[in-house]
Amino acid sequence: MGYIKDGLKNVLKIVLNRKFFFILLIFIQILYLVAGASTLLYFQVKILEDVQGITNPLGTANFDEKAIEAGQPLLKDILPIYERYKSLRTNLYLLAGWQLLLFLVLNGILWIASHKMFYKTKFKIKDWLKQCLKFTVSTILFLITFISIVYVLLKTFFWQEIMAGSITSASDAILIVFLVLYYFLMSAFALITTPSWKLFLKQFGDVTFSKIFVGGTLFLINLALIIGILTAIYFLTLNPQLFSIALVLLLLLMISVVILRLIWISILQNAKNNY
Repeated sequence: MGYIKDGLKNVLKIVLNRKFFFILLIFIQILYLVAGASTLLYFQVKILEDVQGITNPLGTANFDEKAIEAGQPLLKDILPIYERYKSLRTNLYLLAGWQLLLFLVLNGILWIASHKMFYKTKFKIKDWLKQCLKFTVSTILFLITFISIVYVLLKTFFWQEIMAGSITSASDAILIVFLVLYYFLMSAFALITTPSWKLFLKQFGDVTFSKIFVGGTLFLINLALIIGILTAIYFLTLNPQLFSIALVLLLLLMISVVILRLIWISILQNAKNNY
């Protein structure tokens, strides 16, 4: 377990020695939060408008069986509802697309720059492109795997439960799948500076599975800290008088995420080297 202690010391050392770079990471982290939240809010408004455009006309629909048998339509004009449905589908796709793009660009910059904190070398476009490719491929594989597993779970096990109005076990299972896969994804991100794909895959297997106790424990600690701060922020925002404290905690959250990312990279890199 010496690499854990060495990893923590390494993070403290680089933060003290590269303060400007560290502050830059915090700034990019805040930018990512603002961009992601703004995009989510923008499309949330449009999606709610589309949903209302579908549900409101349905509230005035003709459900009288005798009237329908007499030839009266269920709805006077179904075209506006269909247009709203197409708009809803488009906005959902755009929301997912923008969130993915922000994740790949801004979060990708954060991870690659966080790796850069640990070594002072000249910028090489070839190395940067390799790291971007590993980050992108890892993200896409995570999404494909997660969507595929959720699809199979819903189709095979949970669809009847959801139709019956109970989604507890389905949502719990999906959350567990997400966390397990996200642990794998974070492990891959910690190794994106590995020179070759062959070595990257080997080290990913070694660190992710052979050091799963260390990695899994660290992952859960990081998750607990972030959830704890988010919970505190939520309850503080319920009281307008404490809103300023919530903003301070939000800044603390951004700093914590940057530090936890550096700790994650440092410890897993040390675990890889001590395998």
